[in-house]
Amino acid sequence: CLGLSRQFHKRPRSRIAQGQSQAAVRQALRWADAAGRPLLANGRVPPWSPDFVAALLRDGGRRSDWAAVPQWPAPLRPKGSKQQAASSPPTCPSSLCDEAAQAVLRSDWSGDALVAAADFRAVECPLHVSAAGVTLLEGPWTAQLRAGDQALHAVGPWESVCWFTDRDVAYLELTLPLSDGASLDRQLLLARGDRFLLLVDHLRHPVPTRLELAWSVPLAPSVKWRGEAETRDALLGVDRPLARLLPLAQPEWRIDPRVGELSQADGALRVAQHAVGSVLAAPLFIDLAPSRVNKPCTWRQLTVAESLRIVAPDEAVGYRVQCGRDQWIYYRSQAACGNRTVLGQNTSNECLIARFLPKTGGIEELLEIES
Repeated sequence: CLGLSRQFHKRPRSRIAQGQSQAAVRQALRWADAAGRPLLANGRVPPWSPDFVAALLRDGGRRSDWAAVPQWPAPLRPKGSKQQAASSPPTCPSSLCDEAAQAVLRSDWSGDALVAAADFRAVECPLHVSAAGVTLLEGPWTAQLRAGDQALHAVGPWESVCWFTDRDVAYLELTLPLSDGASLDRQLLLARGDRFLLLVDHLRHPVPTRLELAWSVPLAPSVKWRGEAETRDALLGVDRPLARLLPLAQPEWRIDPRVGELSQADGALRVAQHAVGSVLAAPLFIDLAPSRVNKPCTWRQLTVAESLRIVAPDEAVGYRVQCGRDQWIYYRSQAACGNRTVLGQNTSNECLIARFLPKTGGIEELLEIES
């Protein structure tokens, strides 16, 4: 209809319809991988043709959308339009749609962008993660949960409780009600400039007990897993390493058998944690910077203090990550917020994710969620 109206120099659509078509085209660009396939389609959908992309942009897109497409791989770029250099790309490459229960977190509009997309209509919550034009993870993000001797299951749908995006990060937080009065909180943070992805599950139970949490996501078919022999981190890649996985709540060295394990089984990565308490966190830090992947890395569980008292992990958790020369801290309050100290930083907020500056002992905030 849009093409016909353009051919006959007619404008039968209303302003509302025009706005809807432009929004649909913008979302189509956001939700395409480097090959022009829709995200979360598991390769079942063929890539778009350049002619189809050109028709979308010509008849339903905005001028700024043209500037996003030339950054895609050459086979997908529509040719022959002077509008391609009309303006800079759209400012926000990430998007949450609560009505569709879907979110896409992107570092930029290029074919080499870091991308994390989640569909939380179903409890399984399909996830897509890609970097440098290569899909690394694709499939249901499932969790096996236990409290004591009882298995926990969902009793309602996922709900988005926090969404934030700026030039530094794109962040999504979800919550899922569980049986026995428990709940599962899920965090996704994509650091655009720092080039890492943080995936965290928090299992909450109304009374302290033995908690067990194991979540998994399938690896893409072409992706190879290489676990380290002496430490718990692992590499993902195809013909070269593209990502390093760090299970922050687990001891770095395998000689320490406590807490849990990061592993690969049946073509999926798996993060398993267990502890006694009312809250259990299972974070996974994914370094997606090619310049850092092969450099030394380390991580530590940090002591969190409040009023000269060391708080328990089901009150608050803190972690330090170092990849190459870059360092970050992650803090999360698991109970009522308080004025707490972690790695020399004082905070009363619910969550803090920041770049750590070892020379000064200070931080540069990437994300801060107030209590």
